[in-house]
Amino acid sequence: MNYQKKLKTCIVAVFFICSGAFVCSAQYTDTNCYNDSPAWMLENISTQWNQESKQDIIQKAKAEDKYIFLFVGRPCCGYCQATISNTNQAAGVQSVWANGYVKWYSYYDFTAVGAHPDVKEYVRDFVAQPCAFPYIFVLDPYQPDKVIASSCAQQTATTIYNMINIKLTPNNKLTWYEEAEALQLAEAQYKLVFKFIGRATSYNSRKMMESLGEEPIKSLLEEKFILTFTEQTSPIVWPTSEGEDAPTPPYITIIDPEKPGQNKTDWGAHAYENLFDMLEGAVTSNEEITLPKDNYVFINKNTLYVSNLTGAENIQIFTVTGQQVYSFNKTEFQATVDASQFPKGLLIVRSSLGWNTKILNR
Repeated sequence: MNYQKKLKTCIVAVFFICSGAFVCSAQYTDTNCYNDSPAWMLENISTQWNQESKQDIIQKAKAEDKYIFLFVGRPCCGYCQATISNTNQAAGVQSVWANGYVKWYSYYDFTAVGAHPDVKEYVRDFVAQPCAFPYIFVLDPYQPDKVIASSCAQQTATTIYNMINIKLTPNNKLTWYEEAEALQLAEAQYKLVFKFIGRATSYNSRKMMESLGEEPIKSLLEEKFILTFTEQTSPIVWPTSEGEDAPTPPYITIIDPEKPGQNKTDWGAHAYENLFDMLEGAVTSNEEITLPKDNYVFINKNTLYVSNLTGAENIQIFTVTGQQVYSFNKTEFQATVDASQFPKGLLIVRSSLGWNTKILNR
């Protein structure tokens, strides 16, 4: 009789525990406190995470031009503690966070209202599945109701890194080169180098990258510039004037190969909004770069480039053993020919005007 009474009491207790609007404790696999997790979580969250309102977090992310990383957890949660501990020890995760994210923590209360109203819409599906804590989300402050990525339950440093390490794709309407290659091509073709440093978690980087493929910017870039792109993987030091805000991406540099150390730079929203004027101004003030250099020859991506101050001449290509590889007439200051069939190694270039040089075909 006592056993039946106790069993009935237990069933009633379980019923009341599981009758909350959002959760039943039986739905989760990690509801036990251990390793002093409440105190440990409180200490780590308070020192490393923002706990402001959604509106404040969005404003902060916009000001820093970053994405939002939302962590919804509970102090009494071993999976939450393990996830935080794993990421604390992962330099790669910490670097990506510092570079491109505002970290936001929200607390889920089993005994009261459940999720905070600011995050209730985000966690609804995880609660319904159900899925163990923590609940993790990547958000764009410019579209805060659209979840970019999400996950739940204990996370390793690798899974977090793969979720947040989003790459910016260079605009495929344009041709991009590695920086060393871009400098070489710009010098040979008498153009300027357009260097773009940006990241996918930056609104201005994404908008500017998209705008590069639109007219009249696209035509100006194709005619006067060689483009190079670098993914921003960590915070960078950028020249600013006294009193200016901390710089945010994208970081734009226009390099004149003929004038080392005289680069033009701009960054952030200002660079995006004033891009065409910056490009046009750089071209206008550097028109002298279009003057050919004398007898400049190299091979890049199976293309032979020849340029000099004389337009009309015959160019012949030989191996070091004297075998002729190719011959063509150059009628302009610069010319290009297909070098895909040229033999690899050292080649001799001879001109009908009497000059000759050696090039290496890799």
